[in-house]
Amino acid sequence: MRQRKLHIKFNWLLSSQIAFILGTGHSTFATAAETEKDMVQMPVIEIIGQEDALQNLPGAANVLTQEELFKSHVFNVNEALRKVPGVNVRDEEGFGMRPNIGIRGMNPTRSTKVLLLEDGIPLSYAPYGDNASYYHPPIERFSSIEVLKGPSQILYGPQTIAGTINYLTPRPPSEPSGYLSFTGGNRDFYNTHLNYGGMVGKFGGLLDFTHKESQGARDNTHSAINDVNIKGIYDIDSHNALTLRGNYFEEDSLVTYSGLTDAEYRNFGSRYNPFKNDTMNTRRWGASATHELRFTDDLILTTNAYWTQFNRDWWRQASTTTDNQCGANFTAARRDGNLVNPDACDSTQGRLRDYNSYGVEPRLHINHQTFGIENETDIGFRAHFEEQFRTQENRTPLTVTKAPVITERNERETGYQLKTGHPVTSMS
Repeated sequence: MRQRKLHIKFNWLLSSQIAFILGTGHSTFATAAETEKDMVQMPVIEIIGQEDALQNLPGAANVLTQEELFKSHVFNVNEALRKVPGVNVRDEEGFGMRPNIGIRGMNPTRSTKVLLLEDGIPLSYAPYGDNASYYHPPIERFSSIEVLKGPSQILYGPQTIAGTINYLTPRPPSEPSGYLSFTGGNRDFYNTHLNYGGMVGKFGGLLDFTHKESQGARDNTHSAINDVNIKGIYDIDSHNALTLRGNYFEEDSLVTYSGLTDAEYRNFGSRYNPFKNDTMNTRRWGASATHELRFTDDLILTTNAYWTQFNRDWWRQASTTTDNQCGANFTAARRDGNLVNPDACDSTQGRLRDYNSYGVEPRLHINHQTFGIENETDIGFRAHFEEQFRTQENRTPLTVTKAPVITERNERETGYQLKTGHPVTSMS
């Protein structure tokens, strides 16, 4: 029986970090950046692939490797993407849960001009009908990041006017191994990350779990997230392979939409935030299957099938520094730089959103020589469907006898016409 080893290494990050490595034949924590030979080959859609393929792409492309992400200890996805030339990322809440990504001068707000993929599968909850990033997994979930700018990105879906970003998740190691890390810091920050997986015969699996929480950069703000990602693979035979994925994400945050007036900033400083009752709660479930049929090394059919459900409830007592949601006197007090009490505000508005999306995408890759020239051809289509349920509910927490008022309630459906290739949206 092969001897198992437990390795412990201490690092300093903010206050402290402790990492435990569980595995077979590993000697340092740096082995979290697995080499290619230690990882199991599995079906996945990569938009760039090997680094030597960069010179053949019709556009600009960058790859942030697993080793680079590990050595730089990036705190969130915003820090990682800032390493790519031409990418501008505006932070929002500190954890990178709602990144604002702009490429080559495009407006970064909610990353609406960028297509986000995970293992080649749409990451956004409604990429065709509402491509706004109110959800993003933690950076710990990914092993590498591909960024593509240029005409070839049209192959991968909608919203590619700025660029396409493909996050790649780790593959199971060839032998059972993993690691557990703890990170802590000021403002009650701590991060727990567990990763474990391996192969047994033709079957393999990988479990990845992250828990983060911390106070925010302003008063009365706090964020807590849990992210679970499970991957299973089955090496059926020499021509067939199957990858199954399942993931769950939840966020429970105390966060406001309102900024500061000039007078509030002068009187109370940049951390001031009176809106202690504003909350953001999100839940996301996702599942996908990727099947690879290898007719020959030059003829490969890869098929993705996927489903996601996303729920977002954002309750807030202010959306801007000038709205009158809490009354004219409340707004005037903020404008004059006086302290306000949100508990005396008889109003809270909920922007409630539910999304369902699902689809299937077969893609045939062909290596061939036409007129004596080496060529690669990709042929495929995507059938994608979305449902949106949007509600705005206004409540009066102090006047409990008053019924909530619904100011918005509609359903939106987005399908994809295979014959014309144009998205079709209906509302009710």
